[in-house]
Amino acid sequence: MRILHGLATALMGAGLGVQIFLSFLIAPTAFRVVDRPVAVRVMEGMFPGYYGFGLATIGLALLLTLTLGLREPSPLRWGTILLLAITLAGTVYAGHVLLPEAHAARLRAEAAPAGDLAPLEFSRLHRLAVVVNIAIFATGAIALALHLAEGAAVRSRQGRLDADSRVASQRVSPNAPSGRGF
Repeated sequence: MRILHGLATALMGAGLGVQIFLSFLIAPTAFRVVDRPVAVRVMEGMFPGYYGFGLATIGLALLLTLTLGLREPSPLRWGTILLLAITLAGTVYAGHVLLPEAHAARLRAEAAPAGDLAPLEFSRLHRLAVVVNIAIFATGAIALALHLAEGAAVRSRQGRLDADSRVASQRVSPNAPSGRGF
């Protein structure tokens, strides 16, 4: 069970880490160091892999957590499962619905004559994509927090450590009083 818990933790952490890396390092750097049209194409080229990675990490974490939940059910595990399912659904929506719609709207906006409303549609879809990605990150982060809390609760219920895994200092009786009057 510890291995499944550890793998699920790593997968959730990897998914969140990629979101942070893309949002706070890759995207700002792309728009700072290259011309806007090139940065847009670079980011659009990265998004399919970004969403694919999210689907893989969250999907596998969901399967592992579901396995743990079926073997050792608890409210924290089921909360984690629910939030991971929401995160997975949001990732599917962002990658397979919003991304193609925003791309098509951007192309229409670039080709639109002055005064056309196409740029407004792209702007609306871009804002929606940002909000959805923030929500995906938030639900994923809360799922990870619940998952970690359940791991701590399991360790606490198991008495922290079993007798065979204790270090020598834990097997010896408590230290004798020092006589210092403390």
